[in-house]
Amino acid sequence: MSVAPSLISQEEIQFYNPPNIESKKRLDIAYKYIELLKPKPFNAIIISSSVACGNATPASDIDIGFVIPNNHSLKIEKTIFNNIYIDHCEWYYNQICQVLKDPLHNIILSYMIAFSLILYDNKNKLSAIKNKLSENILSHKKPNKWIHHYLNLSETMKNQALDIISNDKSANIFSYIFESVRRSADALKSYAFCFFLS
Repeated sequence: MSVAPSLISQEEIQFYNPPNIESKKRLDIAYKYIELLKPKPFNAIIISSSVACGNATPASDIDIGFVIPNNHSLKIEKTIFNNIYIDHCEWYYNQICQVLKDPLHNIILSYMIAFSLILYDNKNKLSAIKNKLSENILSHKKPNKWIHHYLNLSETMKNQALDIISNDKSANIFSYIFESVRRSADALKSYAFCFFLS
């Protein structure tokens, strides 16, 4: 059955920062996307990244995560909905519990869960994990893996841009440059986050 009627109302969502217009727009689109999904027994639903932080831009996609029962197959895909890219990711609870033990085991999943907006949470199970995970991340003594991860992504995007422009001087490499800069900013945020809040 659809989980849409059980979603937390948009008015109840508490962003980490006062949300800008683009974040509110993408939150509304996320709700519409979820409402149109085929019935599936979701245990929890979250939104993460720039939308959760309240600082989404016109170039931002929407990262939506779903926790599902172990007896269902996982779905991971990038799709376009209302002219915006949506990253649809599904996990089992045991995957989330694994990063709870070691946040650096899966950096992306750790970040997505710990600093997300929870739209639906059956029995508040994910909320408890989210709170413990964010505490673990903030108290972790080894932020270098986070920083290296984002710097490597930034370098990859930069090199792809250079390869494209070397073959076609008129090529549009804006998205590559944007992502490279964004990943560098993520590395800086990871450093500042761990340094000042741990």
